[in-house]
Amino acid sequence: MMINTVCNIYDTFNVRLSEYVRDLIREYLSIFQRDRALNLACTHDLVIAKPKD
Repeated sequence: MMINTVCNIYDTFNVRLSEYVRDLIREYLSIFQRDRALNLACTHDLVIAKPKD
């Protein structure tokens, strides 16, 4: 599925996504076209901070 692909891309950069962020990505992908959303997810300069324990 597309969401797994996006999360795997972030995992490649050693960023572990919280369930909250995964839900945001799912919502984003459901609103916009999947190819456009994936393209933005791959190229956008977005830094997702790891949640502090």
